Amino acid sequence: MDVYRHDLLYWQLIQYFIFNGMKVLDIHSNHREVWLEHENDNTVVRLIRTELDWGNALKKDIDNTLTTIERVRKKLGYRTLTVENVYVSTFPPVDSYEHLLDEPTQLGRNYATTVYTSLLEADEQKKEVILRKLCQRVHIPFPPLEEWDMQSYENIPLIRHEVMMIHEQRIQQEKALFQFAKPRLTYVLLFLIGVMFGIVEYNGGSQNISVLIEFGAKYNPAIEAGEWWRFFTAMFLHIGLLHLIMNSLALYYLGTAVERIYGRFRFLFIYVIAGLIGSVASYAFSEQISAGASGAIFGCFGALLYFGLIHKKIFLRTMGTSLFVILAINLALGFALPVIDNAAHIGGLVGGFFASGLMHLPKHKKSGKQFIYLLFVCIAFVGLFFYGMQNDSKTGADLAHLQYIQELLVEEEIEEAYQLAREIVDEGNERPEAFFLLGVAEAKLGMYEEGKVSFQQTVRLNPQFHEAHYNLALIYMELEQYDDALQSVEKAIEIEKDEQYEQIRDTLLIDTGRE
Repeated sequence: MDVYRHDLLYWQLIQYFIFNGMKVLDIHSNHREVWLEHENDNTVVRLIRTELDWGNALKKDIDNTLTTIERVRKKLGYRTLTVENVYVSTFPPVDSYEHLLDEPTQLGRNYATTVYTSLLEADEQKKEVILRKLCQRVHIPFPPLEEWDMQSYENIPLIRHEVMMIHEQRIQQEKALFQFAKPRLTYVLLFLIGVMFGIVEYNGGSQNISVLIEFGAKYNPAIEAGEWWRFFTAMFLHIGLLHLIMNSLALYYLGTAVERIYGRFRFLFIYVIAGLIGSVASYAFSEQISAGASGAIFGCFGALLYFGLIHKKIFLRTMGTSLFVILAINLALGFALPVIDNAAHIGGLVGGFFASGLMHLPKHKKSGKQFIYLLFVCIAFVGLFFYGMQNDSKTGADLAHLQYIQELLVEEEIEEAYQLAREIVDEGNERPEAFFLLGVAEAKLGMYEEGKVSFQQTVRLNPQFHEAHYNLALIYMELEQYDDALQSVEKAIEIEKDEQYEQIRDTLLIDTGRE
């Protein structure tokens, strides 16, 4: 009968712990071992129903359990963990075993895990003392042992069934968190991004800056001229096939996960808000011409982090560690590689988190915190925009504009190239490339005197700029200043031997009668 009494005690303890704030982590198939997790702190209880005949069997099981516990701590994502390892046995081992229970065992780096081992056996006084200490450590009331003693052994199947039902319900509830909706909008977004890439490629190429700007890439001068819609359209453009593939894969995996958790409408809202804040962050801190869904994709990271804030333990147990590693790698790459617009990534991450807090998770009670998240969204967007308006030291300013001017010159958009180059130089740009491009535009427009000044300034800033010496020679020829032209082209040949340069020199030598 004592065996049945301890079977009953085993299931009574499990039921009592569940009713007092613990959840079932795992039930072994033989139902003789159960792992419980405290909802409010980093405490795990392992209850095992066994018959301990010898102390070495107890020691062997404890050693095996210690190995398992460290894996459990890492899987749950806990920095520290307290484990109650509780054996329910009709009788204690017949040999020495007390030393195994005297002191808690500490494991892991910096002793992150503390393990208490307890043995509940037939001795009623010892059982009560052990239970009191156990309940104090896990912060639950002492159980009504007198009432438990009055229960019949026939209650065991009923209690076991109730525990199993609660465990199954919890599993279903957790699954439901990840299966609120089928991911459909993600596929629509992927289709739209693919279509836009095809259109841009057909109209000149997704790596052509002037084409990207024409189709709505983030371009700061155009935004400051009132084209705010670029914050949105830039989300659907990509620069090159590799950029498209990488972002599409990220959107497929992250977008479907977020859409399943939040539902279609919430997902779309989070995606758009994250993309907009990512774009405005890029505008605030970077002058580079940019495009891509990266900001919105990082917003999906933010949405999953918000899920982790609400369901911390489920998040850490399922995706937490992997998500942190992937996010850290992406942010590190953004800081390491100048071509990556990390401002957009961080802006999207923050925007996605705030937007998720504003929308909140499905089937969760609304709260006043949602208004606070709304304020955060507004402050982030407006604050970044006005900061960008005032920030004159954005990264990549010179190169972005100069590259665009160069493409305009290649495409014979001379007037537009001249206006932009003139504007950059007037704003105090001291790059020799800026004066060179301005000189090219002026020469193409027949503004030879102005072009001469621009090329002279170019070679003053960079005496080794052989193309500038050559173009200055051409300007002198147009102005019939042949001696100066000869001097300039000879300087160009001195720096860089080029057949075209030598042909111009030979022509000038003939014209000036020096050959």
